[in-house]
Amino acid sequence: ETILLPFAYEPVHLQTNLPIEREVKKVCFIGNPDRQRADFIRALTKEGIALDIYGNNWHKFIRSSIVQVFKPVYGDLLISTIKKYRVQLNLLRMHNEDSHNMRSFEVPGYGGIMIAPKTAEHARFFRDRKEAFWFDSVKECSELARQLLSIPADQADKIRLEAENACIEKGYTYRQRAQFAAKVIENLWRQ
Repeated sequence: ETILLPFAYEPVHLQTNLPIEREVKKVCFIGNPDRQRADFIRALTKEGIALDIYGNNWHKFIRSSIVQVFKPVYGDLLISTIKKYRVQLNLLRMHNEDSHNMRSFEVPGYGGIMIAPKTAEHARFFRDRKEAFWFDSVKECSELARQLLSIPADQADKIRLEAENACIEKGYTYRQRAQFAAKVIENLWRQ
């Protein structure tokens, strides 16, 4: 017997439901580069989407006047970076195609507004256009980014809250995933 044990997010002491000190009305990507991710980001810049990117070695992949590159962020700095940007872009790697990754839960779990590729698993975990936003193409991604960047702050806060609540109510923490896995193993042991 097999089961799907998805990624999750680790709740931390930083209270993510506190107001954002200074919202940055830009698209943010947090992660390291590969050719596929860089190609997608370059295509977004051709659509006029400005991005701030956090990760290692992006300077080797992207040179654009509308892209700023910063060092990687971890822990509380990762959480505050997710929360302060209006939009968080989640790009899957080739081995995660039609699946999900850690950011799929970290972004909404920490109160971010996520735009990500439309995958069967993403659709299973979050409601599109309510808790997260799915795209099938660079064009659709850029349209979603523009739309989310233009909404009023109170509407953005409502989306953030919907996303956080979904993660809590649906049990997307690592502790809850571990409890689920332990129950499955226990049930198999009893058989």
